[in-house]
Amino acid sequence: MNEHLGIFEELQERRLLIDRQRKRIKRLGPATNGAYAQPANPFRLRLQLIGKPWHKDRADWRGRQNRPRYSEGELDIDIDHVVQAVSLASRIRICDLFSLSKKRTLTLPRHVAMWAIDRYCPKYSLTQLGRLFRRDHTTCLYGIQEINRRLEAHDDAARVLVSKVRQRLHTIWLAS
Repeated sequence: MNEHLGIFEELQERRLLIDRQRKRIKRLGPATNGAYAQPANPFRLRLQLIGKPWHKDRADWRGRQNRPRYSEGELDIDIDHVVQAVSLASRIRICDLFSLSKKRTLTLPRHVAMWAIDRYCPKYSLTQLGRLFRRDHTTCLYGIQEINRRLEAHDDAARVLVSKVRQRLHTIWLAS
């Protein structure tokens, strides 16, 4: 009579996949001398953030549909490269980017990471981005909008960090 829906198991599986993705990105951390920690390997398997492809997850796809797409998204840069570039440019650890800390020294790099993932990895929705950073999707949207506002207002700290991240990501793209 009461059929088991399996929703709990599906949510548990999604949480485990997100945790694996977060741990994999943390393991890639920057080298101590500032060099790129891991060379690009074209034969490496790419893990999805969530078990299903992004275009089949209708709620996430609808959220991405109403947001602009940028030309940087065509570079096909992986999300772990983006997070690593932000970590190297801001000189903070990757685990600090994903931490729950609200220190001012961590929020700007975290917002830049969200902004860069939004631009360079267009297949990730705000919901998926929020799950990766252990935040709500509206927090991710605020972070992206905050960086855009700071760039328009010519804020030096944001402009320097974004230019360093862009430079690293374009060199990664040229190397691949």
